[in-house]
Amino acid sequence: MHPSLPISFLSVTLGIGLVGSVLSVLYVIIY
Repeated sequence: MHPSLPISFLSVTLGIGLVGSVLSVLYVIIY
């Protein structure tokens, strides 16, 4: 396995988690 593959996968996972948390916070604030 390439060493850059887990790093990119981790960054993508963190990015999705960050976007999801921001959307959930905005959803709670709006509604």
